[in-house]
Amino acid sequence: MHNAPTVVFVSAKSDATNMQADCSAAIENMLLAAEGLDIGFCWLGLVATYFSVEENLKKLHIPEGYTPLYGVALGYKVEPNEPNPCKDVLVNWVK
Repeated sequence: MHNAPTVVFVSAKSDATNMQADCSAAIENMLLAAEGLDIGFCWLGLVATYFSVEENLKKLHIPEGYTPLYGVALGYKVEPNEPNPCKDVLVNWVK
């Protein structure tokens, strides 16, 4: 989050059936839109410790009954994208 001009925090209703999937889908849509606008981004999955401090939740104005799960840092790219070397995900489809 350091020096990011914009950080978006994504929360879900605490009683939602699948909070992680709902928030992840919302974030993926944000990332696709950001890439289309040539805006750099970083999905912040390790912000749970920040959310665990009650004072931070008050600063973020997270309504009662919602659980913040992730963040997204957004800003302008310094360099063009490099190919993603990650090969940990496999996607299959059937015709």
